[in-house]
Amino acid sequence: MKIVINKCYGGFGVSPKALIQLIEKGSEGVEKYTEKEYFGEDESKIKEELKDYSKDYGSGYFGEKTLFVGTLYKDGFLYSFHGDRTDPVLIEVVENLKEGANNRFSELKIVEIPDDVEWQIDEYDGIEWIAEKHRTWA
Repeated sequence: MKIVINKCYGGFGVSPKALIQLIEKGSEGVEKYTEKEYFGEDESKIKEELKDYSKDYGSGYFGEKTLFVGTLYKDGFLYSFHGDRTDPVLIEVVENLKEGANNRFSELKIVEIPDDVEWQIDEYDGIEWIAEKHRTWA
């Protein structure tokens, strides 16, 4: 079984290019929101609030742009990937784009484990690894 994890401080995330491919290929892990659903505010207020953010961080709000790290604004909707790390579309995109699938805070890696292992993703400060599930008590 193949699983995508992050191997650097910062945390899991995909690049805008990878997110566009995930959307186009119909990944079930891509979540789509209206601006009201995502922000709880209407569009005009959000655009006003994001003017300074866009200047400081180079993120845009119009067209096909990165809004925040891991979020894409496209055709009036916001998209982000919060799906299964074994998603075949995610695996394909990461394999094809290689470093191009990383955002500025991630370094994605595909780890292969035996199919019969019960696993979980553990992490420290964004650096992730696959661990076999077991019981613990405190």
